Amino acid sequence: MYIDFNRKPLSNIFENATSIYDYYWFLAILDYLKGRQYATISFNKLAISMVARVWYAIQQEDSKLDRMDKMPQYCEQLRVAYNIPIESNYITVVRILSENRDDELICNVMKDLTKDVPYRFLTTWIPFPSDAAIVHHSQAYENNCLYRINDFAEKSITINPLWKDHLQQQYSNLVTMTYRLIDTFIK
Repeated sequence: MYIDFNRKPLSNIFENATSIYDYYWFLAILDYLKGRQYATISFNKLAISMVARVWYAIQQEDSKLDRMDKMPQYCEQLRVAYNIPIESNYITVVRILSENRDDELICNVMKDLTKDVPYRFLTTWIPFPSDAAIVHHSQAYENNCLYRINDFAEKSITINPLWKDHLQQQYSNLVTMTYRLIDTFIK
């Protein structure tokens, strides 16, 4: 099946973004697809990647933190609890959080970060009456949505095979575009 990637909805995934989480969720998806053959990713792995991606930005963007929702608070809590140096890079943050992923603090942060964004992100493709409806309609990749949400118990997504190669091939362009949009969003 052919998808016109230059038209809706990929170009509009951030059109109605109300939180910084949407942007970092997409970046996390791109990170996990880069160079990987599998396309099923747990919510928690994506949330850990979200924190690691935003880590540096939070340390540098003090004047814009009010537009970053609870991310600065989460990063500070995690930094203190796990003695993570402020200057840590993405890989270090992912490693430390992954090693401690069963700790209560990390579980609470991951739960909050993934409470709404996996479902709301798909509203570009699927109208939102409820999380359950989003899960149901995403199963068949309705409207060529970006991913399906695997049942509520599993808490993971599987990237639509029609999108996977495109996202991998356009990784650099999509990351650059997303960071530009983040910059606009937090200004």
